[in-house]
Amino acid sequence: MLDHLIEQLEGHRRIVLVGGPRSGKSTLAVRLSERYGLPARHADALVGTLDWSEHSLEVSRWLEEFGDFVIEGCSTARALRKWLERYPGAELGSTVVWLPDAIQRRSPSQEAMAKGVATVWAQIAPELAARGTTVLGPQVIATDPPEAQPAPTSAPAGPRHPSILVT
Repeated sequence: MLDHLIEQLEGHRRIVLVGGPRSGKSTLAVRLSERYGLPARHADALVGTLDWSEHSLEVSRWLEEFGDFVIEGCSTARALRKWLERYPGAELGSTVVWLPDAIQRRSPSQEAMAKGVATVWAQIAPELAARGTTVLGPQVIATDPPEAQPAPTSAPAGPRHPSILVT
């Protein structure tokens, strides 16, 4: 599955990987970084440096940065939710990949965390789709490519990243 996603993500320059522990986020981020030269940002590197809420707030700030990236970590769903709340109606300007399934055995605490990530994902996936975000992965709400969508009638509030290539 990861090989298929890597191929599908060719040309996407801003990617956010969402999923619970052991879903392949780090592996996919490293492989995307190596294959397409995208800088990889690992949200789990912040574990233990910030409290739970500040952690996801910091990761949400990464989404505001210009340039190419792949961001991964268990806090990305909460970071996306915080970004959506701060920028009502704005386009994210990134491709989001939902990785719901474990590819390695999870501990009971990792299973609990995965359920929490899935709960947040269920809350934000419709809003991401409504704002025109390309979402990839199994059982997701995907949007049409930008050329198939009507042109916006006004510029959205918040940051916008016009250099995104969406296939």
